[in-house]
Amino acid sequence: MQGGKSVADCIPTPSGQNPGTTYDFGSFCDAFKSLGQYPKGCPSPANIPPIGNVAVVDAANFNPDGKTSTALSIKTDGINAYWVFKGGYIRDETYMGARESEKCGEICKNDSNCAATFFTSDTTIGSQGGFCFRLYSSDTLIKANDNYEHLCGVDIPHMKAAEVCKSSLGVVIWWARKP
Repeated sequence: MQGGKSVADCIPTPSGQNPGTTYDFGSFCDAFKSLGQYPKGCPSPANIPPIGNVAVVDAANFNPDGKTSTALSIKTDGINAYWVFKGGYIRDETYMGARESEKCGEICKNDSNCAATFFTSDTTIGSQGGFCFRLYSSDTLIKANDNYEHLCGVDIPHMKAAEVCKSSLGVVIWWARKP
């Protein structure tokens, strides 16, 4: 121990940041909106939130090329596949128990600005829950052809990555979206 330091000094300490702010892009947009500014990604004053009822998405909603009749699709890139939500961004995330995963769609149903939600299981050993992500849409993202993407599958023997994504619906992943 030289200079009064020890190995313990190298151990990271927990930050003071609220874990709920991890993906709270919506608060960022709200702050700029209060200043009358709308950076790329944040909805402009002309943005129109999606309307309609929340519907659960399952494998039958996808055609063979991974598209749906909504802003949700599957994109493949080599051995990986991704959920793609056109013009969407994560408003926030909520941790909930695995038995509550179906309530993730209720979050969107009760929010007039919500475009979609999805629940993904926490893969930490011993975890009994997962994360519900609430997505909003933004006209500035749609114009720029920017999309929210989330890795959902990798090629495995006898199954392509896009099929892994579809087979995970209702088991590991729950999607609920508005048309």
